[in-house]
Amino acid sequence: MDLGIEPTPAPLSPHLVEKRLSGDPAICGYVEGDGKNAVSCKLGYTCAGLAPKYIGCCSTGAAGCQVLVTTCYNQQEISCGETCLPNSAALTCPGQAPYCATYQYAQVLTTTTPGITPLDQSASTTSSASSTGSQLAGSAAAAVAPSSSSPVDIKLISGGAIAGAVAGSVLALAAIVGIIFFFLRRYRIKKEQERQAATVMAQRAQQDYVYAQYAKTDGSTLSPPMSPPMHSRHPSDQTHNFAGDGMRMSGMVAGIGFLPILLSWGCLPWGLAAPLTDQPSCPRYDDYAKHRDHEPYSQGKRHLPYQRPVEKCRKFYSPVLEETIARLHNKIADPDLFRLFENAYPNTLDTAVLWTGFAWENGSTSTFTDEDLAFVITGDINAMWLRDSANQILSYLPLLEHSNSTQSIAALFRGIINLHSRYIKISPYCHAFQPPPESKIPIGTNYAYHRNVVKPPYDAQKTYDCKWELDSLASFLQISSEYYNSTGDMCPFIKYRWAETVGVILDAVEAMRTATYTPDGHIAPSGYTMTGQTNRATETTSNDGLGNPIKYTGMIRSTFRPSDDATIHQFLIPSNMMFARYLEAASSIMALIETQEAMNLNIRMRLMASEIRAGIQKHGIVHHSLFGPIFAYEVDGYNSQNLMDDANLPSLLSAAMMGYVNARDEVYLNTRLFALSQENPYWMRGNAYRGIGGPHVGPGKAWPLAGIVRAMTSQEATGNEAREEIKAILNTTDGLGLVHEGVNVWNAQDWSRHW
Repeated sequence: MDLGIEPTPAPLSPHLVEKRLSGDPAICGYVEGDGKNAVSCKLGYTCAGLAPKYIGCCSTGAAGCQVLVTTCYNQQEISCGETCLPNSAALTCPGQAPYCATYQYAQVLTTTTPGITPLDQSASTTSSASSTGSQLAGSAAAAVAPSSSSPVDIKLISGGAIAGAVAGSVLALAAIVGIIFFFLRRYRIKKEQERQAATVMAQRAQQDYVYAQYAKTDGSTLSPPMSPPMHSRHPSDQTHNFAGDGMRMSGMVAGIGFLPILLSWGCLPWGLAAPLTDQPSCPRYDDYAKHRDHEPYSQGKRHLPYQRPVEKCRKFYSPVLEETIARLHNKIADPDLFRLFENAYPNTLDTAVLWTGFAWENGSTSTFTDEDLAFVITGDINAMWLRDSANQILSYLPLLEHSNSTQSIAALFRGIINLHSRYIKISPYCHAFQPPPESKIPIGTNYAYHRNVVKPPYDAQKTYDCKWELDSLASFLQISSEYYNSTGDMCPFIKYRWAETVGVILDAVEAMRTATYTPDGHIAPSGYTMTGQTNRATETTSNDGLGNPIKYTGMIRSTFRPSDDATIHQFLIPSNMMFARYLEAASSIMALIETQEAMNLNIRMRLMASEIRAGIQKHGIVHHSLFGPIFAYEVDGYNSQNLMDDANLPSLLSAAMMGYVNARDEVYLNTRLFALSQENPYWMRGNAYRGIGGPHVGPGKAWPLAGIVRAMTSQEATGNEAREEIKAILNTTDGLGLVHEGVNVWNAQDWSRHW
């Protein structure tokens, strides 16, 4: 039905084309696929989609554009595919009213459109092994900021369309797939692209997704794909990546520009993410990273190799990440430091995002929902640690913007949150998990499963390892609150039973707050126990899995540390700090969920956080003869205390970084001095390096991770402490240009883990 308010063809104006390419929501598409003949809505109206079938103009006064004011083509079961989705000209309009944007793909056209690069023709952000450093910089810069005067040839799936015709036809869909893949240029990844396209169509048929127009809900202007940012934000002049055991650690990030975002209705994503999966010619990264012969070398005195995988071997592509690396090329003056950043910062996306996709409906193994999932492995182990995967993705927090695109950083955050939520419901006391069945990735084997006795028992088909580490659950709360604070997006929390997961967490930790003995002297039940057959004391616990006795303090027992080493006294102060801090932060999300269950959980969260803080204040602060009042690393409520700090996060050194205390708090400053001194039994010093280590790799090896935290928490006015620490880390790479796990402080060529 035509309501009398129709979009009108715009004149052939470069200005309008430029507006369309920059995501102006007033522009609907192009007449008959002509990249220079834009169609716009009348003044007061904007181009928008109405879930799940139509695309057209709606009144900007309508809440969320829920009422379209023109007759539009039915988009049900229309699949565009990964080649045309990123391109503005793929949104085409008919030559006659109502001029609604549709996807049309009957024939292949070659269109010259400024500033657009499709997926299969994206400008390379890396160089070949023979390229020079200047060629690399030029390639990266060109990828991020193409010249508006230099046309880029684009192959688009375009042409005439008949609305709603042959909807759901298997033969038609198969023909479309054939046409798409016939013109894909990268033959070596053809099989993977076929799988992704087939998955796209299967999910479209199940969910009636709307592939709408370039728009942004707040109305601000967006930049075209791979073009210079229209506006930038600078969350921090120096933001560092940090992670747990065996994770990537990165240098400095100085702000990030916005990317174009393809939005559809509400919480629905517009398409599948497109990670680049392993090819036969792609080596394992732990083998690749051993070698120093990857050119071009940095132009500094260290001549560090270029350690990013070749483009076809990278797991997940993010334009905003590539733009950040290119932008910082001229801002980090030391070419060796830039190379370390260039190698380390993208490493999670390059090597560890093993799979992204959607969850199945309950009871189905073929019907998908729109719930994002992301499986991120931990370094050289093909399993997903809750803490490590959260920290890996939190490294990209400065790049995070709200987006419903499943090719975005936001989708990775959602995928981590949703998959963590599933895992926690399966085994709240476990810390490492197998790939989700939707991924079709084979599960791994952990031989410790047969040597350990864990109660409650866990399913090795779903859980890779089961050590009770309080910081694992704290990491779920952290990434949840950081995602919400950066995006304002409540969809993952309302739609996918997030509150239910928080309830599981609260019940689990409550069972680990009880004292070892009941008031009448009996042994109290414990929520978790573990014993292991091992030759390492840190891999098992005392007292038949109960651990050393504790009194009630309000804090939560943690059987293991974030390093996966057993605690001595079970009230691990850094983990309790982290849990309290992010329990408070996550309660702000819970307060926005308008159910009685959420209201009750919010009260429990805030009460528990205050009780943990009170327990730390009463039992976790002790007097040191040299430094005065400091935080202990572990206590038991019986006045026993373990005074040390460990490199892994959370640590006492990181208390200010995580926001538990102010960086100028007296007790924290005293603790910081203690942790960075010889009074800390795990402070390592030698003629090659010095820093905090831990029992995980033993005495004599310091972890650069702790050095990064030291630099980030420095309050020294001149900045010398941070500069000297970064310089010291730069000298620990053994010529590989990667940040290692632990480094022998007397011999920098002796280290654990390449990256």
